[in-house]
Amino acid sequence: MLQVSSWSYCLDLTTHSGFFSFLLFFSFLGNHRDAWVYGSVDPSSATATMMEVVRSLCELKKKGWQPRRTIIFGSWGSSEFGYMGTNEWIEENYHSLQNKAVAMLNVDISVVYPYNLFVAATPLMKNVLIEAAKQVPAPNKSLGFENLYSHWNLMRRFTTSLIGYGLSSVSDHSGFYQKLGIPAAYFLWMPDPKEWPHVDYPLYHSTYETFEAMKKFLDPEFSFHLAVAHLWALVTIKLSDSLVLPMKIADEADFLEEMYLELTEEHGNFFQDNKMSTVYLKEAIKEFQQRAKHFQSKINDVDQQQELKLRQINDKIIQIEKAYIYSEGLPHRKHMKNVILGTSVLDQYSGWLLPGIRELIFEHKREKDQKKQAEIIEEICTHLTVIVAAINGAALQLID
Repeated sequence: MLQVSSWSYCLDLTTHSGFFSFLLFFSFLGNHRDAWVYGSVDPSSATATMMEVVRSLCELKKKGWQPRRTIIFGSWGSSEFGYMGTNEWIEENYHSLQNKAVAMLNVDISVVYPYNLFVAATPLMKNVLIEAAKQVPAPNKSLGFENLYSHWNLMRRFTTSLIGYGLSSVSDHSGFYQKLGIPAAYFLWMPDPKEWPHVDYPLYHSTYETFEAMKKFLDPEFSFHLAVAHLWALVTIKLSDSLVLPMKIADEADFLEEMYLELTEEHGNFFQDNKMSTVYLKEAIKEFQQRAKHFQSKINDVDQQQELKLRQINDKIIQIEKAYIYSEGLPHRKHMKNVILGTSVLDQYSGWLLPGIRELIFEHKREKDQKKQAEIIEEICTHLTVIVAAINGAALQLID
């Protein structure tokens, strides 16, 4: 089904032909279709890749394949004007997304330069991305790699870990994870960080970003485009066909602990100097870890013939990161509702964990007036309670 609005075109590859009513869980693949000039890199390289994924999955469907969950392909306009297309569509379908969306897989550029993958994602996406990459052939076998995972793992990356949590606010996934807490992933081929340690690339938004540039200099055989298509499609199939969603709760638990350690390492002295405690945050994370361990054992032992039990487990999994949404938003950025994963107030290309707390600390350090400093400390304490409540809410999703 093709739904057309003033903002977006959405192709719904669904198990229930003729419906766009979100009867089942669903996953998104999407990007945008506008560019400042020609846009052969941003976004046309990704749009072409997505259309190949659409074609391939439709071929599977013709041969009898039926995904267990709906797959929706979105191509949104008005990206360069504040992601208006995406945000309007999210607002229009807010309640269906809130209840049934599984994940958002966003690629707005396939290839900046064919050196190594850059992957940013929310923690629940970690396992499915890694497992899918192990099944994708390496785009350039002459480098000695058999699959995409080994290439990704052994070449230099922009992040020390395989997957960074800095999802940023500068692409179409932002509204999905910031407004609704939908698990999201964003990936593309980037240059060698040793040679080009920046987010932007020389052709960015210029008249030189043409098909000829892509064909002659960047990816002449389009083999790196194909690797993105393989990864995108495999992750989609795993999310759509698995009896139990292939998301490890332990990855979320590990992430929360890493987040806490990062916060205390960077700002522990600040909390101590201002007589603030993070003990409740630590306890909330510990509670989540304990429940995650118990919940994972239930997943391992579940009878896969009991569809109601499988549905209950999947219901809980997709609500975990949605628990991080606070309706009032961040202290000074009300449109951003995710209190755990967000964006730097200094740079929308960079991610911040606990963005509200970090923004307030930054504000406190710049403020010279003692009375206003005291007010900011009060705001930090209040926002800490919001974060603790969000993590407790995620933990409550794991109760039987």
